[in-house]
Formats: sequence, C-alpha cells, structure tokens
Amino acid sequence: MFHPGVLDGILESESQCSCLVRSGVEHGKPQALVVDGWVVELGAEGDCTYMGILRMSAEAAEDALAQCNVIDVADYMVAVSLILREYPCEPVEVERYPIIDIDTQQDSLVAHRDIFPMVKGGIGLL
Repeated sequence: MFHPGVLDGILESESQCSCLVRSGVEHGKPQALVVDGWVVELGAEGDCTYMGILRMSAEAAEDALAQCNVIDVADYMVAVSLILREYPCEPVEVERYPIIDIDTQQDSLVAHRDIFPMVKGGIGLL
C-alpha cells in the first residue's frame, strides 16, 4: 500500500527505467544495488530496499519478457536484473511518503491503521 504521491516521481523520471527505493536495507525485503547513481540489479544484495514498483520503457519491458521466456525462471527479478545491465534504472526515493509492503498480518494491521488514512488524505478522500 502506498501514498499516490510515490507515483509522481517514477512517472516524472526521464529515464527509460525507474524504480521506487527506500534508503537502507530491510531484513527480508528485496534490495536494489545502486552503482554510479543507477540501479543495476535487484535481488538479495544491495544498498537500498526495492519497493516493488518498477517503470520500464516498452522496449525494455519487451526485452525483460523475452528474457523471462529464455531463462525459464519464476522469479521476475532475475530477468529484470539481466535487463538492467542494458537499461540502467533510475532510483526514485520514497522516504517522504507513507508506503508499506504487506507480507504479514502485522503489516496489514499497520497498513490499515497507520498508512491507509494518509493514503486517503493523499487522494483527497479525507
């Protein structure tokens, strides 16, 4: 669950590829490896936390889909990481907005209690 403002940064990026990240590494969350200001890999080793939203150009997305079919791996981040070598991704920081990755019942409780009211406010429902 995320505040709609997080999409502004990713949509405003002029890069062929951009993704949402949060500073620091969170235990159990996918990470993004940033080199010279570009995300070059998604997965288990990185500098920041990948927040699960990625924007790619049509060309990069087609190449990523083709790569998924070639390598026959269920984890899309393997294919995306291979594509990021050709299409480096601009990291878009999301610290200023509320965002939560819901993996557990506790995450869901926090999302509904703390995050959802801010999301509703962000889209003008409060």
